[in-house]
Amino acid sequence: MDCESTFSQFFLLACQRQKTQQFAERLNEPAPVNLRYPPMAYSREGERSEMDAITAIQTRRSVRHFKSDPVPDELVRQVVQAAGYAPSAHNGQPWEFIVTRNDDNKRKLDEGHKYTRFLPRTPVVIVVCARFPESPRRISEAKGVQYMCVQDSAAAIQNMLLAAHALGLGTCWVGDFTDSDVKEMFGIPDPFAPVALIALGYPEKMPPRAPKRRDVEEIIHWEKF
Repeated sequence: MDCESTFSQFFLLACQRQKTQQFAERLNEPAPVNLRYPPMAYSREGERSEMDAITAIQTRRSVRHFKSDPVPDELVRQVVQAAGYAPSAHNGQPWEFIVTRNDDNKRKLDEGHKYTRFLPRTPVVIVVCARFPESPRRISEAKGVQYMCVQDSAAAIQNMLLAAHALGLGTCWVGDFTDSDVKEMFGIPDPFAPVALIALGYPEKMPPRAPKRRDVEEIIHWEKF
């Protein structure tokens, strides 16, 4: 190997190391204040605990029994802000979020439904709305998800559930409601429609251990089904 070739390889290796170092330094830079979440999550009892993404995913549970303690507006904002960082088709961000603490509203949301009995005792309910007619269409088949805003909103909701869990709050994703009643109750204009109700509060008690999940080897397929 000649000197010129050796020098070239040394130079390329040095550049690669420099770029790696610069990238690492950028990763360590603090995020802008309006994008930064607290590095520590706090329970209602003031206990501090770190919550990484995988831990949040694996330990999140649907909560239906809440303490009567009010949830601070700032925590509600953080949960909704997390929803806003979900991916969406063409970055359309087709979501809107209505926060209600009103006892009459929560009681009406429960009337005539089977899986909403706990809503009147929930400190906060967030109505997730999506913009439908203007949403990009995915496919035309009746069995498929026609509007991308359904997928967009689902991603936003999952962000909310995980953010709330990391902040020491409990949530439950509710789909048992009548669209027209919710639209009238909260003055939701066209082209928006409600897609979910999210119960939010401090857990009174943690639900039992999560149901057994299907093993990854059972659900993963390589190259084809």
